[in-house]
Amino acid sequence: MGQVSISTKEAIGYVLCSALLVMPRKVLVVDDDGITRKYLSRFLEGQGYAVVYTADATAALQRFFEEDFDVIVSDFVMPGMSGLNLTDRIHSLDPNVPIIIMSGDGAVGKEGVLKAGASDFIVKPFLLDSLLSKIRDVLDNGRDGQSLLKNNRSHRRN
Repeated sequence: MGQVSISTKEAIGYVLCSALLVMPRKVLVVDDDGITRKYLSRFLEGQGYAVVYTADATAALQRFFEEDFDVIVSDFVMPGMSGLNLTDRIHSLDPNVPIIIMSGDGAVGKEGVLKAGASDFIVKPFLLDSLLSKIRDVLDNGRDGQSLLKNNRSHRRN
């Protein structure tokens, strides 16, 4: 077999394309409890996700305006704006962003949360693997059209 020669420019292009293919999915964690926020963030980073976290829904909404997220994991009850209000606000900007709502109150009910627009629901306390499974499920279900969605989100900020 003969050797294949490529230019430096082609090599750089190949490296950049390869890097784009393995970029971590980006998760926004929203919870007013600092321990939960940091614990979830560390766990998800250990699973290969890029994580941004905020202490409230207002800060989360601001971050959503500034950058793209593949999934949002939000507490249900927070001071100021609830997780469901955050879901409504985010979906008014981009209805395709998956949002998983967490709640310490199982009486809230998955059906009501899903009806309000969340992609999934999990009751605290939960196994970290259960949350990870839900994140993977909502990301896998939304895989079609992700590049189009990213373009739409970029235009939203301009």
